[in-house]
Amino acid sequence: MKKTILFVSQQFPYPLTDGGNIRTFKLLEGLAAQYDVCLIASVRSDSDVQEGFQLLKGFCSEVVCVPDVKSRSPLSSIFTVGRALLRNLPLAVAHNFNRHIQREVNVHRARKEFWAIHMNHLDTVQYFSREGTEKTVLDSHNLLHLFYAKAASIERSLWKRTLLRLEAWRMRRYEFRVFETLDNVVVCSELEKHHLAGISGTDRVRVVPNGVDCTYFHPPQKGYERNPATVVFTGAMGYSPNSDAAVYFIREVMPILRKKSQGIRFAVVGRDPPAELVALGRQWTDVLVTGKVPDVREHVWGARIFVVPIRKGAGTRLKVLEAFAMGIPTVSTSVGAEGIEFTPEQDLLLADDPASMADRIVELLQNPGRCEALGKRAMALARSRYDWKAVTEGLLEGYERLAAPRPNEARVRA
Repeated sequence: MKKTILFVSQQFPYPLTDGGNIRTFKLLEGLAAQYDVCLIASVRSDSDVQEGFQLLKGFCSEVVCVPDVKSRSPLSSIFTVGRALLRNLPLAVAHNFNRHIQREVNVHRARKEFWAIHMNHLDTVQYFSREGTEKTVLDSHNLLHLFYAKAASIERSLWKRTLLRLEAWRMRRYEFRVFETLDNVVVCSELEKHHLAGISGTDRVRVVPNGVDCTYFHPPQKGYERNPATVVFTGAMGYSPNSDAAVYFIREVMPILRKKSQGIRFAVVGRDPPAELVALGRQWTDVLVTGKVPDVREHVWGARIFVVPIRKGAGTRLKVLEAFAMGIPTVSTSVGAEGIEFTPEQDLLLADDPASMADRIVELLQNPGRCEALGKRAMALARSRYDWKAVTEGLLEGYERLAAPRPNEARVRA
């Protein structure tokens, strides 16, 4: 008989249009191959549920969907601040509390004893404040204290920068306090594991990297060298690190590229672009802001170079792995490439300021042989290290080696 896992996710892992959803879906699928998995998640609308529900029911024993209750109304903000103060929580964690998830968690745990609790993202830890006997696993996706620290580092407004630094400090204290109480903490990279060196029992921190479906994300039948001089960037543009990256590239890098080479175009591909990004797309004829597209691969296959001009955020970016798997030469900031085990200059080119990024792009446009060599090495890396099949094997191995509960210690004390 299969062991049972209660998998709790703040966000329903569908549609598969952003990195968080893709990671959650793939790890769920991997766990369900060996365990009896019950999923509890919140959804924003019925349209998010229908197709995804059927797919998830194909491998989960139970899928429980509850409404997403997040709101930015004044009353909700007062509730968030009050909860943060009373429970000693960071504001972002308190904001994501969902009473419907809490109810379902309580009902399911009262109904039967699970072998393990899998908490997807840091904000789900708050639903398990009571002691229990289950083994506890948190997939952090990214370290949020680093997310806020990086956002503060590029924020120009003094008061916003101060608030971001305060939240980064509060988040670090909360993350370290929570991680101490869990059997396993899953992070996406060795770099993130290094940042957790201060917690006791670091052997409980396990690296399960982000991955890519190398069967789906594959190179085009023809090479990239005959494509127009188009530079492409993909991602959910409603996510601030992505939209900030796109705006930064348009405002800071494109003016340099226009002087260095004629005919270069920049394509921003992804859903929910903010108004500022849409306006820039309308302002410049050499900038395309697509919004949601049926198949992101078509836009990558039609470009020459993939760029990742990300300046803030945390974790590792699936978009980089997807570009690797498709064999397109890639130029990224150091932040954009964080957590991926690549060899600089051989798998990917790094550029951390506008002039350097423009230089690396022009260099590649003028050297098709270098482009081909970069693309082939990156594709080999994606297939050998980051295919989802290999990634989920590492997660399953971690589950099999879960540490025994530590005596006389609460299981989760968020």
